[in-house]
Amino acid sequence: LMALEFAPFILEVPGPMALLADTFRSPSARVPKCIAVVDLVNSTAMKEREPEASWLTTYAWFLDTLTESIREFKGTICKYLGDGVMAVFGEDSPVEAINWGVRVQESLADASAERHVACDCSIGISYGEVIEFDSPSGTKDYIGSAVDRAFRLCSAANARAIFVDINTVSAAAMNKVRSRMGLASTPRRQAKDYQSVEQSVTVNGFVGHLAAFGDPVAQIQIRQPA
Repeated sequence: LMALEFAPFILEVPGPMALLADTFRSPSARVPKCIAVVDLVNSTAMKEREPEASWLTTYAWFLDTLTESIREFKGTICKYLGDGVMAVFGEDSPVEAINWGVRVQESLADASAERHVACDCSIGISYGEVIEFDSPSGTKDYIGSAVDRAFRLCSAANARAIFVDINTVSAAAMNKVRSRMGLASTPRRQAKDYQSVEQSVTVNGFVGHLAAFGDPVAQIQIRQPA
């Protein structure tokens, strides 16, 4: 047998981590955006309770509703999250983000009233500086404290409610927030420590918990059809 010797070599290929490191350091990657996170409430229980064909129909309707409705409000779906989405709106569109959230809740309320689809969602909206970068799939993605805050607000929000941080409230023309069903909102509440403090809130007889986030948080909820 002949022994074959191969000279060791290293193939240097620029990896995504190096590219992201450069992007994250670049001041031009920091842009003001409004981030909205929408989550289907009790989705795990739905999957356990219903046959696959049933919950897949609900999922498809829900995600299609989010994707189709956002076009009217100057936003884009950044990514699907399995049972929800992360959406992004421009620096001048925080009120559009809120109104999109209202439209989503209205659509779910209509579907429930018509017994077309029965599902609820929670929505968290945050405004601030984020880092914009290209994901491996080539689409725009975002990272930063405003993104984290939107996810935490969504997680804390009641079903059928929209939790909005003070930055969004300050940046938005709140007098332009509209719902054909009418809106109910709680006063801004000063929270001390989001990890340990909760405040009970009641809106239209709906009792839930408002998680504290270190800043005042406003809850917006559409009035449900009788």
